[in-house]
Amino acid sequence: MEADINQFAQFNCLSTRKRLLIDLAECVPRNYCVCLKRPRVLIVDDNIFNIITLQSILELQFGIQSDKASNGKEGVDRVLERYNENKIDSCVCSQGNDNYKVIFMDCNMPILDGFEAT
Repeated sequence: MEADINQFAQFNCLSTRKRLLIDLAECVPRNYCVCLKRPRVLIVDDNIFNIITLQSILELQFGIQSDKASNGKEGVDRVLERYNENKIDSCVCSQGNDNYKVIFMDCNMPILDGFEAT
């Protein structure tokens, strides 16, 4: 009971949102944060062979999961989905894994090519 009161007092004394997030980051185990379950790489290509090849290389050699899209419009939609996910369920571990770190973009695709999407 005393520990609960101390925790309440500690969180009650926090005056800024940033300070609260820093304290929450210390309380949440790093392997629990939602950002760690999200792929950091997006592959945008209209050729499924290229997507599968690149995903296999990233997965087998580097252990990196990736998302995929088959044209520029889908790629832009994936980035916007990730942005909206971060608004709802943001990172609390201070690793900065909210957004895609790398986007592999083909230049020549139907619907929306890589230049327009970028």
